Amino acid sequence: AVGWARAGLWWGWTGEVDPGAMVREVAGGNGAGSIEVNPERTRFTDSITAHYLEGKAGDVLPRLVALI
Repeated sequence: AVGWARAGLWWGWTGEVDPGAMVREVAGGNGAGSIEVNPERTRFTDSITAHYLEGKAGDVLPRLVALI
């Protein structure tokens, strides 16, 4: 599925544990944009994250959904 993904939304997850971490790497390597929602930056923030939204998912995601 990540081979054809055009975008990903990642929240509350550092991406440090495999095999889950590979999902983001494969998606990013295939050109998928990503939105990261976390209180702290991760190892992906400056490399494959297109948009970083700082904060807790419970605070940020409802505001993001309201904008859509």
